[in-house]
Order: sequence, then C-alpha cells, then structure tokens
Amino acid sequence: MFGLVIDHGVGTASAMTARTTASTGVSVQTAVAAGILALGNKHGGAIEGAANLFKGIPEGADIAELVKTAKSAKQRLPGFGHRVLAHDTRVDILFAVAKEAGHYGKYCALAEKIAEELAKQSSKPIPLNIDGAMAAVLLEIGIEPEIANGFFLIGRVPGLIAQIAEELKQNNGLRRLEESEIVYE
Repeated sequence: MFGLVIDHGVGTASAMTARTTASTGVSVQTAVAAGILALGNKHGGAIEGAANLFKGIPEGADIAELVKTAKSAKQRLPGFGHRVLAHDTRVDILFAVAKEAGHYGKYCALAEKIAEELAKQSSKPIPLNIDGAMAAVLLEIGIEPEIANGFFLIGRVPGLIAQIAEELKQNNGLRRLEESEIVYE
C-alpha cells in the first residue's frame, strides 16, 4: 500500500512544497514537514472522507440513486476522480494484493460498484482513485476513518525525501514563481 503513494511526480502539491522549502536552505526534516503539511482533502487526504462514505452506505443501498443524487447536488464523492489519470492503475494493484491476502471484502466491492455507476452516469472519467481504494482496504482490516489519512502520509514521506534530495543535488537556488505565472485580480 505504501509503495503505491510514495511519489506521483514533481508537480504534486506535496512535492512542490517540499522542494520549494528545501530550496530555501532549511533542514531536510523541515522540508519534509512542509511537504506533509501540503497534504489535504484535495491531495492525499481523501481517504478519511472515502472511508466515512463507504461506512455510511447501508448494505443493499441503491448505488445508482446514490450517484445520481450526488451528481445532481454537484457533490464530489471522496476517493473518486483524478486530475491526471482516467484510470488509476494503483487501484488494480492494491485490490489484487488485497484479494491475495484475503482482505478484499464488502468495502472494496462497494468502491468498485460506485466507480462502475459513476462511469455509467458521467460523460468524463471519474475513476476510483488510490485514496478511495486505500479507504476500502483499510476498512477491511479494521482501521477507523479518523486515522486513515495517516497511511498516505507514511507512504509519501520517502518520496518527499527523494524529491528533496534531487532538489538539493540540482542546486538551482531559491525556487520562485515567474512573474508571468502570477495573476492579480
């Protein structure tokens, strides 16, 4: 599970924050902490929300109606959708391991059922993402939603260290946004 979230490129909020902070000359642990602080509901922090969603759906619920209601209310379902990926292959890997270990159960099946229904009702891809898959597997092994985001954090720290090491090795000086990238209103 941890290896699936170790890194997702320099363009992620956590990697950019860690690298920018490292470029100021702070310690590695300070730059890692900055990267961790960039994790939130829109980046690495949807696991708790997805776990609460899955736990809150009664067995036998009409998933088509649940998705329809969420879509009509323009409500995003935590653990679904990805800014870059139309299909998150990390989900396939995690669920294959969960099946092999005997931990693919009702929450994993529910997550996949919601993803199938989203695909039917949406004109654009809204895949089950790694946060949603982690939420399902963590529930299967008895982890409560309120601590679930911590598992993403554990997996991401080595990736942040690698990003920081690369930043320090490149030694390009202090990172700064170009003036052309800044829009004032």
